[in-house]
Amino acid sequence: RKANLMSDLLSCFRRVGGCESITSDDEIWETLTRYMPSPGLNASSTLNDSLSLFSAELRRNNQQSGNFQVLVNRCIELLNQMGVWDGHQKVLQQCCGCIFLVRTCLKDMIETLQPEDLLTHLLFKPTANHEPCGLAGPLVDALLTLVGEAMLTDTTACLHKESMSALIVCMSSQLFVEQELAGTAPQPLLRAVLGTSRLTKERIVVRLLHHYMAPKTVESLLGSFAEYILFLPYNMFTYWFRVGQQPLVLADCSLLLLLLLTQHPPRSTHEQPMSSDFLSVLCLLSDEQNEIDTNAVEAGADPEQGRTNDFQVSFQQLHDSIAMRLPAEESVLLLYLLLHGNRCFHDYCLSRTDADKLILPLLSMLYESAKLRTNSMYMLLIVLLILSQDMGFITSAQSVIIPSVPWYR
Repeated sequence: RKANLMSDLLSCFRRVGGCESITSDDEIWETLTRYMPSPGLNASSTLNDSLSLFSAELRRNNQQSGNFQVLVNRCIELLNQMGVWDGHQKVLQQCCGCIFLVRTCLKDMIETLQPEDLLTHLLFKPTANHEPCGLAGPLVDALLTLVGEAMLTDTTACLHKESMSALIVCMSSQLFVEQELAGTAPQPLLRAVLGTSRLTKERIVVRLLHHYMAPKTVESLLGSFAEYILFLPYNMFTYWFRVGQQPLVLADCSLLLLLLLTQHPPRSTHEQPMSSDFLSVLCLLSDEQNEIDTNAVEAGADPEQGRTNDFQVSFQQLHDSIAMRLPAEESVLLLYLLLHGNRCFHDYCLSRTDADKLILPLLSMLYESAKLRTNSMYMLLIVLLILSQDMGFITSAQSVIIPSVPWYR
């Protein structure tokens, strides 16, 4: 059966990646997306090689065939259907597969083409009588809407992960453009992400934090994340998320996307309003435990179901989640951003009586300083300095009795 699936997929790849234009109602799209991604095929090097070849062939022939635009348009339609999903597994599988193929092909185009050439692959002309319309905005809007509003369950976790992975690919265009975002090079995907509405940004930040605090394990998908640059106020960090033997958790994707959204693009373009909204939402987050809204509770607010009260999270849960994942570098970065930018979270951390939860993992990193990059050491020291400014926190930390410190030799 696995051999038959592979044969069907290769046949679909050859046809869609060729010069023949395929209409949107052709059943090949359903066949192609139904089989992608298939957990049973994840370990196949043949499939990985075929995907790379398919992406390259589609890029070369798409100006003649227009099949990539048809694939993207189908992806948008399926994403919109998931907004009113009735639980049908077939639609979910097709949507996951379609997003996966779109992001795989987009990644190849972003890495290979000049921005001006990439732009032509994102213009869709339904019929000869229609004017071309851009696909970047509708695709990004559909992905953001799903991440921010769609229900999260064990069944739909893979869909959320695929959508976030696609958004990360959309934002990676900055890596391959010499100019900054304020330059003339067209980056419609990145601009669409950063230029979304304020309400959407609030929902996305809160939702991603809830994913981070309550991670769900999902099947690892084909391929691996490319290298994505995270622009910080003081320097640049590179994060790698590789598919390994252990399944990825949704928290990994959520945190990576959140960091990219809040710190991207570079500082020199921060005067643009659209470039700072995600970060300002993170800095304005309040503790839901201190601001209980009775009416909102009665209305059934539930972030995992896509319903949030303004932009509040549980600082206790966020603090404990960060502490649990330390000394992971990306969690240290999130802690830095919150301590540095969110006064409410900063004060909450200093009020905790279990200072060892944060201090010990951070000190373990400092103890192994020879293994740290210069940028990582800088970030770690800043976090420790921020915490050590408060005498009450220091007193609390010194009063904690630690039975043993396994990493100290």
